[in-house]
Order: sequence, then structure tokens, then C-alpha cells
Amino acid sequence: MTMTSSAWKYSPCLKVNSRTALGVHCSIGDIRLLLGQRDKAEQRYRSGIRKAEAWGKPDLSARARRGLGWLLRLMGKLDEALVEMLKAVELYQKLGEREEEAVVTCNLGSIFEVRNDYSKAEEYYSLGYQMAKELGFTRTMYAARSNLGNLCRNRGDYDAALKHFEDALELARDMEDKRVAGIIYNNMGIVYREKGDIHQAIGCYQKRLSAAKEIGDKMGYCIVLCNLGVAHIDIKKYGEAKAQLEEFYRIALELKDKQAINYAIGNLGLVYYELGDYYQAQEYFLKDLELSRGRNDQRDEAIALGNLGKLYVMTGDISNAEQHFDQAIKLSRETDAKHYLCADLNHKAEICAQTGRTAEALDLNGEALTIATAISRPEIVFEASLLKARLSYPAELEKSLQTFKEMLEDKLSDEEMAEVYYTMFLMNQDPTCAREALNIYQKMYESSLRHVYRLRIDELTKAIKV
Repeated sequence: MTMTSSAWKYSPCLKVNSRTALGVHCSIGDIRLLLGQRDKAEQRYRSGIRKAEAWGKPDLSARARRGLGWLLRLMGKLDEALVEMLKAVELYQKLGEREEEAVVTCNLGSIFEVRNDYSKAEEYYSLGYQMAKELGFTRTMYAARSNLGNLCRNRGDYDAALKHFEDALELARDMEDKRVAGIIYNNMGIVYREKGDIHQAIGCYQKRLSAAKEIGDKMGYCIVLCNLGVAHIDIKKYGEAKAQLEEFYRIALELKDKQAINYAIGNLGLVYYELGDYYQAQEYFLKDLELSRGRNDQRDEAIALGNLGKLYVMTGDISNAEQHFDQAIKLSRETDAKHYLCADLNHKAEICAQTGRTAEALDLNGEALTIATAISRPEIVFEASLLKARLSYPAELEKSLQTFKEMLEDKLSDEEMAEVYYTMFLMNQDPTCAREALNIYQKMYESSLRHVYRLRIDELTKAIKV
């Protein structure tokens, strides 16, 4: 799991004049929120609302409602959050506070995004951007563009996401703000990673890391450590990944950031999974699932369920694996998380193929391939295409083998070539295919201790000897 840096991570109330007693009261609420003391922050905001309304101070009532709305959003109480934010917008409209209205309008977009109502979220982000643009409020324009980029990424619309992020980056440069420019580099890195361009992603993360170190942005440094760790998992550099994620975990605990702690645990589980330490991986994945549910984050819950599904496949617990994939697929559909949905659909299709449910496998595989193609996930397109060809066997063996030969003529990575030769061997028992696959797996295992390579090496070595 990668961490997206949100332009609205914390309540933006602190910039409001706090010379009055009520202003100080709200500022204490903001500080409590920043420190993670949510119960005390909620008490401050609610008492601030009561006092502001009793004393006839609509500006401070709006400020407290905005802070309370953001807190309720973080707590997963989205209906209540929406009520408070809408009241804050109404008050700012009456007061003629256009900049504050634009900020809270974007906050409303964030609430709708968490509710998975992407259409409404886009509507409010765009409205907030237009209001800020008319008024010349560059910082709010930047935040709206940034959040639109994150929204498009979540929907799998990567080209649109990059366009929003590039616009946000220009606004960050206009503000000469290295922190917010770093946030955009981080989020662009996530998009490039999900598009399969890992080296471009790492380049973006390194820019974010440099900016965070230069300005002493501890949370920014923490977030990008997480994302660098995930990128190094992708390129099979598990030693670097583990070191970065352990440092990320340490800082997350220090900052008491629940989401960051959750991500650190889930991603460390991935490292142990790839190294074949399934007992340790299971411990981390189960804790990841527990924390995701505790945070009421269905998208992260789906990721944890999918990871457990993959683990149970590797340990031979196919029934348990299928149950977890079913739950992950359901949540990914509900949250429109196409990036994860296509992968889990294909994993479920693999199980159906193994258990003789070919028609169901074909349906799931077809949906996975369609989604992965639409959102440009090349690694899932490849895996789904490979499974599709396998599913036509044995009725159309020659056609399947021809498909694999055509794949080998494309520009494939070593891992993809090994997978094609391995699959061809399983279908036609040709020792030449087995040797080709074995040579590539041995080469990859020398530079990466990925456990599945070791399993394939052992399997193919035994087959060739027989």
C-alpha cells in the first residue's frame, strides 16, 4: 500500500485569527487534533460551537464546525461530518468569507470521496477550484488540483491524474513552497508506480525525499519512506524495502499516525510474503486487516483481504483463499477500487481454473482483463492474458501455444518470459521450455531471494531430471 499525501490531511483552521477567547478555544481543538487527541478535540469544537452561537459569533461558529467536520471525517462519521461542513459553508456564505467557503467546499469533496461518491467529490473539488481561481487564492487552487489528481488516481484514470498533478506542481512553484511541491512529486510517483513505471516512480519519490529532508518535514519523510519501500518490493529489492519500511514504522509509531502504522504493518507483511516467511507474513496481514477495519477504511480492508488470499493460495488453503478474495472483490467493487479489483478477480479466476470451474474462471478472467486494460495495469494485463490462453487448453492446445509464441516475440521482462516458458511446459511437457524457464528463474534468484522463484527452480529441476 502506498501513501498518498493529501492536501487536506489536517484541519486548515489554524490560519484564522485567534486573538479572541473563542479563537484560542478553537485553536486548542486544532492542536488536540494534530496531536491525535480526537476525544479532547471533539469536546473543544462542540463547546466552541455552543459558545459561539450563544455569543452571536457566526465566524467562530463556522470555524469550529469546520474543525469538527474534519475530525468527524477522520473518525469515519461521514454523515455527521457532512452536516457540520454544510453548516460551515452556509455560515461563510452569509459572512462573505469567500476564501474560507472555497476551502470548506474542497473539504466537502474529500468527505464525498471517502464515501466513494466520486461524482460528487469531483463536483465539489472542481467548484472549490473555480471559486479559488476567481479570487486568486493560489493555495486553495493547488489543494483542489491535488485532490482532483488523487481522485482520478483512485478511479484508475491515470492520464487525468497526472494532468491535475502537473497543474498543481506549477501552482506549488508559483507559491515557492517546497513542502507542497514535494507532496505532488510523491503522488505522481504513486501514479507512475500503478502504471508500471517503477523507475519513474522512484525518481519522483527521491525528489519528495530530498524536499522533506531539506525543510524538516517529518511526516512527508515518513510517507515517502513507505512509498519507496513499496517500490523496492516491486523491483524485488527486499533488503532495501525492509530497511525503509522498518524506519517508516518507527517514525509512524513516534508520530502516532494510525494510517501510517497500518500501512507499515501491511507492507512489511508483503516483504515477508515475498521472502517465503508465510507465518510472519500472516501475522502482519491479520494485524493489517484488524487496523483497516478499526479505521473503517474499506479500500485498505480490501487490500489486506487480497493479500491474505494470496498467502493462503501459497500455503495450500484454497478454500480460505477463495473466501478472502470474494470479500476483497466485494469491497473493491463497492469502493470502485479498480486497481485492486482487477488483480483479485484474476486471482479468483486462477482458483476457479484449478478447481475445474472453467466457465466461471473465463468470466472472472475476462472482467479482470477488461479492467486492467482500461486503467493501464500492464502486469495484470499480462497475467490475465496468460491465464486466458491457458483456459483454452486442452481444447485448443495449438492455438494456446501459438499465443505464447507470439507473447515471446514481444518485449517481455525476464519474469514474463519465465512465466510464458513455464506455462508452455505445464501444457506440453516440452523439456526445452522447462530448461528455458529454469535458466531465467535461476538468473533472477541470484539477484533476488523471491521465494516463488526458488519453488519454480526446484519444480523444474525435478521435472527435467525425470
